[in-house]
Amino acid sequence: MTAAKGITSKSSLDRWEKGNDNLSFSKVIDLLYRIHIQPDEFLGSNTPSQLANLYKQSMIAYYYSDISALKKLAQRYLELYKDSPEEKVYILQASVASNFYEDLTIENIFPSYLQIKLNQYFSNLETWTYENILYFSCTQLLIKPQLLFRLSKSLINFSIENHINRQNWHSLLLEAILNAIFALLKMKQLDKAKELVDVFYTMKFNENFIVEQIRINFMTSLIQYTSTKDKSEIQSQLLSIKNLGLDHLYNDLKFAANQIFSLY
Repeated sequence: MTAAKGITSKSSLDRWEKGNDNLSFSKVIDLLYRIHIQPDEFLGSNTPSQLANLYKQSMIAYYYSDISALKKLAQRYLELYKDSPEEKVYILQASVASNFYEDLTIENIFPSYLQIKLNQYFSNLETWTYENILYFSCTQLLIKPQLLFRLSKSLINFSIENHINRQNWHSLLLEAILNAIFALLKMKQLDKAKELVDVFYTMKFNENFIVEQIRINFMTSLIQYTSTKDKSEIQSQLLSIKNLGLDHLYNDLKFAANQIFSLY
């Protein structure tokens, strides 16, 4: 494997992590597979939970559809950023809270000048790390449609080319693409949403990802609704989900369907 020529051990990875080896991220990914380490193992088993802690309050508020809490969180992080503009994390925390708020209310409370910064951040993205995938998944309504579409296809290609199959990475990847499809639908970018659905099926995911399979089928039905205006298939799927006892998923998808009904 020429990408990782001369690098054969975990100690080599340690040197790269400390900045003592000039390897690109893609070469490191190749190396990880060469010595049988999944990328998330190298990044550390606590990485996903550590990142989630940054957005825990926003995620909880979003889960319970607490729009008041989301607005307060967004405002708090924006104030923190104003006091410490060198801290990128405050923009990202504010953008996550604002994105969730917009998803529930269709109101954008994220300042336009910061939205430009956020889009520049993703435009200049060179590698897909767990951190970047999480940010991308949670800020999509604030990203321009063409960039959102391009990044989604890039993420799918990254997944396929690097054989990402660990549960936490793969689950986040699928979630990010599913979110992007729905975001594009809300932006009335129907052709882009359709193309992403087609490309989504080129990704490998097994029977463990039942919720993701339900969601992609539901997204397909929402897309069909935009041209037929026939709600019967959507209502049938919602009833099946309810009968399975997946109450939170049922409520989420019912809310999503009502948003699409009002838009189209």
